[in-house]
Amino acid sequence: MKFFVIMSLSLFMSNSFAVHNDEKLRLIHAESLEREILDGEIIQRIIGNVKFQQDLTTISCDVAEQIVNRGEFTLLGNVNIYDKEQHLQADSLFIYEKEKLQVARGHVINITEKDTTYADKVTYFQSENKFESNGNVKIRNIERNSALTGEAAVYFKNEDDAIIWGSPSFVKYDSVGFEATRINADTLKTFENGDSTIAQGNVEILQEGGVSKCGRAEYFPNRDKIYLYDEPVIEQKNQHIRGDSIQIFLEDSKLAQVLVVRNAMAVSDADTLNKGSLENKLTGQQMNFFFVDNKLNKVEIEHQATSIYHIIEEEKYKGANEVSGDKITIEFDGNTAKRVLVVSEPDLAAGKFLPPN
Repeated sequence: MKFFVIMSLSLFMSNSFAVHNDEKLRLIHAESLEREILDGEIIQRIIGNVKFQQDLTTISCDVAEQIVNRGEFTLLGNVNIYDKEQHLQADSLFIYEKEKLQVARGHVINITEKDTTYADKVTYFQSENKFESNGNVKIRNIERNSALTGEAAVYFKNEDDAIIWGSPSFVKYDSVGFEATRINADTLKTFENGDSTIAQGNVEILQEGGVSKCGRAEYFPNRDKIYLYDEPVIEQKNQHIRGDSIQIFLEDSKLAQVLVVRNAMAVSDADTLNKGSLENKLTGQQMNFFFVDNKLNKVEIEHQATSIYHIIEEEKYKGANEVSGDKITIEFDGNTAKRVLVVSEPDLAAGKFLPPN
């Protein structure tokens, strides 16, 4: 039974394909045992409802096979490996002792207390303590109520970091299971079991009522913050917000605050029935947008602050108010500015009414 003792050193468990303990792997059940020599290779097979036990680990499959001279092992058909920390399922598991390489193939599911990983294929590189997942990859994080998807992923166990590519997406769900935030990008990198996520290349962030776009984004789910860099823009209904960098703050997965830093600008249609004909425009070096139930409640503009706001009443254009100062605060009721407060050094504040032509 030396085959089973050797094989016990190379099985998928404890967040690794490798098991290292002194407990021998015991054959609990099988229907038949075969041994043959094929092209000079000694092949041993255990066939039919195969079940092993090693300490607290249970291993089952349809067929277990060893190529003795090569140190290669295969578990085929309905592979299940249980222990106190995780449960692995796959159609097959290939173990290469000399290369320190193990490959799970076909409908791979690995369930742990923190997350569940789905893939067509998962490869473990023992020397590097690295996992590669390929094909229909999905990692569902139970603790954070989130999911990562893509065509391929690499997980570095020692650093607790992962990289996902191939149309990757990160989805954060709300308390009732609906999508609250979705992040699409060329690549996604997660750190410290998902404490932070960096999205790079053609980043698109979808939330209720709007979409954010940029070249790079950093998401911190524990703090409900998203930082946008590299030409960031937020498109929300008829409003566009842009600047050198943008910080998004969430509360209960809803938009609570947007801080735009340097070269801040916000543009919206004054006449929603005739888009593009008249635009309200806010500019400044910093802007703070405050939201209630995902609706704009207040804007604070600071440093070289300007506001151009067009007035339309009963579908008739009345003119525009143009103001500037050190700080401008605008309070909204629905889509209508109800109160404008300008704060500035003496003689620096300016305001004028521009009547229609």
